[in-house]
Amino acid sequence: MVPLAIGTDTGGSVRLPAAACGLVGLKPTYDLIPRTGMLPNCPSQDHLGPLTRTVADAALALAAVTGSDPAIGEGSLNGLRVAVVRSFHDGDPVADPAVADGFERAVGFLRESGAETVDRRVGPSLRDFRACGRIVNAGESFAIHRRWLADASATIGTALRDKLEAAAGLTAADYLDAQRWRRALDAALVEAMAGCDLMLCAGTMTSAPRLDDEAGCIRFTGDSAMTPFSLSGQPALVLPTGLDPTGLPIGVQLAARPFQEAVLLRAGAALEKAIGFAGTVPSESARAAADCARPPVAPERDDGRAGRLARSMADSVARIPRPLPDDLGSALSFQPTEFWS
Repeated sequence: MVPLAIGTDTGGSVRLPAAACGLVGLKPTYDLIPRTGMLPNCPSQDHLGPLTRTVADAALALAAVTGSDPAIGEGSLNGLRVAVVRSFHDGDPVADPAVADGFERAVGFLRESGAETVDRRVGPSLRDFRACGRIVNAGESFAIHRRWLADASATIGTALRDKLEAAAGLTAADYLDAQRWRRALDAALVEAMAGCDLMLCAGTMTSAPRLDDEAGCIRFTGDSAMTPFSLSGQPALVLPTGLDPTGLPIGVQLAARPFQEAVLLRAGAALEKAIGFAGTVPSESARAAADCARPPVAPERDDGRAGRLARSMADSVARIPRPLPDDLGSALSFQPTEFWS
C-alpha cells in the first residue's frame, strides 16, 4: 500500500511481516537507529527498521533516517565469504520443503554472484535462542509495563496482558541468568561467522499462515530464525526467494557483523538481482475473496492462555544451562560489538 514503512523489531516484527508478504525487511545493528519516541517493549532487544519492496529501497530508507549512505553498488560479490547455516532449519525445527529448496537456490545464486560460501553450524538450537529471548523480553517488558495490570481501565490487548502476567513469575535471578546465557549464544554466532563477512540462514520455516490458523501463526513466528540476531544485535535482512506451491512468498535471511549494513545490503542487492523476484506480487489465483481469513477475535480471559504462557515461560527458564559463569558483569550491559574483533 505504501513505498516503504518503518517498523519495530524486538524478535522479528520487521522481518516476519516482510517474510509473510514477499518484501524486504531490514533490522539494522542495535542502536543504529535511535529509539526515541518508540513505546519500549524490551529495550535491550528493541530495534527500528524499514520494510520495502527492494533492497535498494531499504538502503535508501536507512540513509534517510541515519544520515549515512550504505553505497550498496552493483555487480559481483567477489571477495566476500558467506557462512551458510542449515542447522537453523534442518533439525529442530525443520523447514517446509519449498523453504529449504529456496534456501539452496539462494546459496547457488550467491556463488554465481562471486561470493565464497562456507558451510557452518551454530551449536545452540533455535529453541535455545527463542527461550533466552523470551525470558529477556518478558522480564524487561514486565518491569516497564506492570503498572497496567493493576489498572482496570488500561486498554491493553488480551495477548499483552497474558504475556505480562506470565512474566510476573520470573525472578531477578532468572533474568540475569538469561542475560548471561545470551552472551554464550551470541558467542556461538560469532564462532559460526569466524573468517566470514556474512551469514545466510533461514528466515521463517513456512510461508504465511491464515490469520485464523492459530497453530500456523504460532509456528510461523515461534519457529522462525529471527531471535538469534535480536539477541546479538547484528544487522539482519530478510528477502524473498520465490513462491511456494500455493503462491505465497518464501525467503531467506542474511546477517552481517555489527555496523556492516553496507556489506549486508550489497549482498542482498546482488542476491535479489540474481533471484529476479523483486516486486512480484503473491498469487491470488488460488483463493477467492470470500475465502480470505478474517482477523482473529481476541480470546476470552478464561481460555487458559495465560496459564499456558506461564508454563512455557517456566520451560524457557528450565532450558538455561548450568552452571553459568559467576561473573555478573556481562549480564549488566549490552553492546553488539562485545565479541567482534
